[in-house]
Amino acid sequence: MTGPDLATRQAVIERAGKRCERCGLPGEQIHHRKPRQMGGTSDPAINAFPNLVLVCVTCHDEIERNRQMAYESGWLVHRWDDPAQVPALTLEGFEIHFNPDGTVARGFIPRGLTPPF
Repeated sequence: MTGPDLATRQAVIERAGKRCERCGLPGEQIHHRKPRQMGGTSDPAINAFPNLVLVCVTCHDEIERNRQMAYESGWLVHRWDDPAQVPALTLEGFEIHFNPDGTVARGFIPRGLTPPF
């Protein structure tokens, strides 16, 4: 199994309003929060809504280059975690919960964290 099908990709793009879900700039790439692993995977959950986010090229590069930050801020999820249970932190200071039905719930971070992450 490779990436998500066209309908799922389109739903992720629509959910994001065509904007990067991390920074708000125009989104260009679908990112898997739980990596697909070398050689891919047959796990259908890899292409489920909570695991897929729309990001810009800059954010995608930052996520891939600074993996510790990405795990700490929820843009990467460990293989043993459920992406639906791990929120991601935006650069504007919001927490996003990616739901299995393709929707998101957003809220301001009450923990005193300050961007950038």
